[in-house]
Amino acid sequence: MRWYVPSLLACVTLLGGIPPNCAAQVIEVQPEKPVGHIFSRVAGEARLQPPVSAIRPSMFESYDPERAGMLKEYDVREILLADYRLPGGEAIRAELLQAANFASSYGLYSLDRPEAAVSAGLGGASYETPHSIGLWQGEYYFRATCESGVADPHRSRSLRAIAATISRRLAVGPYELPPVIRALPESGLVGGSQRFVVGPLGLARFKGFDNPGDPWRLAGEGSEAAIGEYGEGPSHLMVAEYHTPQLASDAYARVSEHLKTLPESERNRRMFEREGNYLIGAFNVEDRAAMQGIIDQIRYRKIVQWLKPELPAPRLDDGSASAIRYYLTAFLFMGLALLVTIGAGILVGATLFLYRRRRLGAMPGFTDAGGMLRLNLDSLVLPSPERHKRLLG
Repeated sequence: MRWYVPSLLACVTLLGGIPPNCAAQVIEVQPEKPVGHIFSRVAGEARLQPPVSAIRPSMFESYDPERAGMLKEYDVREILLADYRLPGGEAIRAELLQAANFASSYGLYSLDRPEAAVSAGLGGASYETPHSIGLWQGEYYFRATCESGVADPHRSRSLRAIAATISRRLAVGPYELPPVIRALPESGLVGGSQRFVVGPLGLARFKGFDNPGDPWRLAGEGSEAAIGEYGEGPSHLMVAEYHTPQLASDAYARVSEHLKTLPESERNRRMFEREGNYLIGAFNVEDRAAMQGIIDQIRYRKIVQWLKPELPAPRLDDGSASAIRYYLTAFLFMGLALLVTIGAGILVGATLFLYRRRRLGAMPGFTDAGGMLRLNLDSLVLPSPERHKRLLG
């Protein structure tokens, strides 16, 4: 028996654990798109418990009221749910989120990654704890959690097996870390502390990053931010990038006004600067000199990048070389045609000249030039009227 996810209509009934008030929003339909190729039936010692469910954005509030706003802020398009069962009866909830692009999916992954997690070595980035595992790969973010947090090697193997199957079966295009993440200086950065923020709800997850009225202007589509931890404190450093200088100037003015409303003791624990289209904010600063040295490493570099893989930047080896050869060949043929035309003209002209000269050489030497030349020989040929006149008296 195969299980499918609908591509256009609503999806199959949700799994257990979902609030009862969402049942009216779920419609059982005949599936179309197979999901068996994504969720394996057996992973380690865990077995899939049908059905597999799909959650669309209109159902986020009923599915997870606390995360609904965050899911929409990161532009999640669909969530696939599956339940696995271990031999002892323990349940594993698997959740696969598909976002609009790889930057949004990385943002969700970075916010959910626990501080004590270790890398699982899967996909583009991954984390692993005794009771959960997370995976970021392209526009997908996968996580699986179980009920108990007690370390169990059997459960850990099953979690890794589920995540490894997901990683192998996801078809994704090229992807990379969001550029603003790379703006965080490596010097002093706590490993695994990078977070990607695309809106005010994500920023509200961090203590100290108060944003009343959104002075950082993260609610629009023209901004995004990266947050990292530095030092033993730790201090938090945020780099917010804006798509235009006008947006950066507006946000700079708003944040500056907001900082003036804070107590002096709080302002002394913060640092705020602008670098190109970057706004740089440091919070919970203990050593201002050390943090200033970190901030000075940040340089704004304008980067134009496609988030969608179907529009790659043109390369010389994907058609440009053929075009260059075509134009060179066309110019070569035009040059050859010009040379052939000139040569043919010279040859025909010389042939006509020699032909006419030969004909003229075979004609008599005298010609009256068509009657245009007349010699005055009348006095020598015709008799003179004074011929019989006496010349002597």
